[in-house]
Amino acid sequence: MDALRSVGAASLGAAFAYFLDPKSGRRRRAVAGEELGRAARGAVRGVGLGWRDLSHRVHGAVARARRVRPDDAEDDVLAARVRASLGRACSHPHALSVRCEGGTVELAGAVLEAEADPIVARVRAVRGVDEVQDHLVRHLTADVAALQGAGPSRRAARGLPVSWSPSTRLLVGGAGALLVASGALRRGLGGAA
Repeated sequence: MDALRSVGAASLGAAFAYFLDPKSGRRRRAVAGEELGRAARGAVRGVGLGWRDLSHRVHGAVARARRVRPDDAEDDVLAARVRASLGRACSHPHALSVRCEGGTVELAGAVLEAEADPIVARVRAVRGVDEVQDHLVRHLTADVAALQGAGPSRRAARGLPVSWSPSTRLLVGGAGALLVASGALRRGLGGAA
């Protein structure tokens, strides 16, 4: 316990010496103030984005729960949904063509063998899709021009999120803040950890 107090006192003394230095202290305080202001504005903006995203997600979930009839989307709307889903499911979505008619989706084009079944499964899960007609041409390697070039990062290909949504960041940040507050209220090494 005394060691922890000693380290805290030494850290506080070093901070005072750093910021109250007669030569460079004024500039250091100004830079630190600007950085703190920038961080505070970013945090406020992030919280606002997170709340807005979370409220939109809740309203969307409530609207989907209230929907009694099945989703009868127009063919072009359904095709756009499928294309958006393909962008997250395969490394070369531009190589695929999508045709929709009355809830039936026809997929055609070149695709890597390892991605074909996950693509069909993801398209089946799209809201409004009743049936999927699989006319995909499977290739073991990228031996055709449509499958060559840079695909998404490895993280995206493995299904891991490349970046978190604002609502996820808000919830994870809130949980982190609660953990920090809980640790600050405790005394000793357990609270510091």
